[in-house]
Amino acid sequence: MAHFHSLTMPIDKSPAINRRIRLVREQCLKLDIQLDKYTAEISWVEHFLETTTCPVVFCHNDIHEGNCLYDRQAKNKRGSRGKKENNLRLIDFEYASYNYKLYDHANHFCEWMFNYDQPNSTTGYIYNINNWPSETQIIYFLKHYCKEAGCEFDKEKMVEEIKKFAMVSHIYWFLWSLVQAKISLIKFDYQVQRSINTTLRLTLLYLVVCIRSFGCLFKNEKPT
Repeated sequence: MAHFHSLTMPIDKSPAINRRIRLVREQCLKLDIQLDKYTAEISWVEHFLETTTCPVVFCHNDIHEGNCLYDRQAKNKRGSRGKKENNLRLIDFEYASYNYKLYDHANHFCEWMFNYDQPNSTTGYIYNINNWPSETQIIYFLKHYCKEAGCEFDKEKMVEEIKKFAMVSHIYWFLWSLVQAKISLIKFDYQVQRSINTTLRLTLLYLVVCIRSFGCLFKNEKPT
């Protein structure tokens, strides 16, 4: 991820998630999808994106186990400069764009809760909230990311923003699945996905991610 974030691409360098949330929200309205119940959550996300100072880098935006390939043959190979080649490779760049650095991290951690290697499942995946990484795991991940990226490791600030960008990820994919349930020609039960997103991704995000893993959403806010 650190290597990917160091890339420079000749494309729009403004954070894509701002535009994408606006787009899927507009699509929901055009498709007569009622969002009244989620106004508070969506407004919170939009406000957070307007005020965050998180650095913007070139992001993959969809890093999960299905988009990572492990190259066993490259394990002991060395490149032209004598350094060992990276044997973990990212694939599937359809969502790649400039975005907030910690959004890529948060979205990746959200994917830990989904197991897509479930061919016998009616939905094609299994959702397990207990697979959200512990704070220790997140700190370990970020510490080594910062070492590889050569950037400062501000543990408190980065962990605080990870949980907020997790909310951004959940809201985006929630709205996206509402739209796909209406327009997609792919044989996938987006209605089930929508139900999971509605009942778990919004409610349990606060309950599990923000309380169990981090304590509370805001520093001065006590969990209820």
